[in-house]
Amino acid sequence: MQENIKNQTYDLYGGQVYFSEWCGVRYLKSDPHDTRMAIPWLPHIASAKGVIGPGILAVMADVVGGQVASAEYDWKAQIATISLALNVTSAVPAGVGLLASGRKIIEDGGTILSDVQITTDDGNETLIANARLRKIVIARPPYPIKPGQYTPLEFEDSGPFMSEQDIVFNGNGDKLHSRMEARPHFMGNIARGALHGGLVAAGLLETIAELGKRHERGFVPFDGVVDFLAPARDTAMDVSAQMLQAGGRVGFAEAEMFQEPSGSERHKIARLSATLRHLKN
Repeated sequence: MQENIKNQTYDLYGGQVYFSEWCGVRYLKSDPHDTRMAIPWLPHIASAKGVIGPGILAVMADVVGGQVASAEYDWKAQIATISLALNVTSAVPAGVGLLASGRKIIEDGGTILSDVQITTDDGNETLIANARLRKIVIARPPYPIKPGQYTPLEFEDSGPFMSEQDIVFNGNGDKLHSRMEARPHFMGNIARGALHGGLVAAGLLETIAELGKRHERGFVPFDGVVDFLAPARDTAMDVSAQMLQAGGRVGFAEAEMFQEPSGSERHKIARLSATLRHLKN
C-alpha cells in the first residue's frame, strides 16, 4: 500500500515530493472517508532532546489533508492548502513517532474541508493534536504527468529538525525574526516549483515556539491557524513574529512569512495566528 500510494502521489505531482520523503512519511491508506498515515520517529525530524515538535505536527496534518483531497478527486487534481488549524492537546514524548487519521467533512466546488487526528505510535495512541484543513484544486493536469518507479531519496541531514542548519533566529520573546534558506528537500510540487505547504506551516510554528521559549514567562504552542496566501517558491523564507499579549496562563502571538523571489518584489506568502500556553500549567 505504501508504494502504491506514494507512486500515485509522485505521478500526480510530476516527481517525488522531497519534503514528505525527507520526513519519513508512510502512507497507510488514502480514502476520502478514511486516510491513515505514519511518521516513525527519526532523529532528524526531532529536537535535540529527541522530541517531535509542532512543526512536524503541522507537516503531518498537511500531508494527511492532501491525501484525503487527492483521493476525493480520484488522483486527477493537484491540491494546495488554503488554511490549516492545529490544536495541540499533549506533548509528544521523546523518542516516539506519530500516527494520523483523516476524513473529508465536506467538498464544495473544488475545495475540500478535512479533519485530522494525530496520536502517538507507541501503543498508547495518546491524542497529540487535532487539525482541520481547507484544501483547493489548483490544477487538473494530464494524469499521470510522469509515470514510473521512484528510487528512495538519500539526504545528508542528520537533524535535529529546525536547528541552525535549517533556521536562524534573531530577537527575543517579544519580537523574533527567523530566516530559512531554501534547501533541496523543502520541495513539495516539482511541476509548479512550489515548496511544501507543511514546510511553510512548520517554519511559522517553529518560530512561534521559539518566541514562546524566549519569553520571560515561558510558553509553548497551543492552538494556531495558518493561512497560505501565495505559493512558496524555491528561495529564502523570512518570518517576523511577535507576542501580542502574555497572560498568566495563555499568550497570543502572530507571525508572517515573506519571500523575495528573483525578479519579484518582497511579498507575504503565509501568516499564523497562535495561542500559547504557559509552561507551568
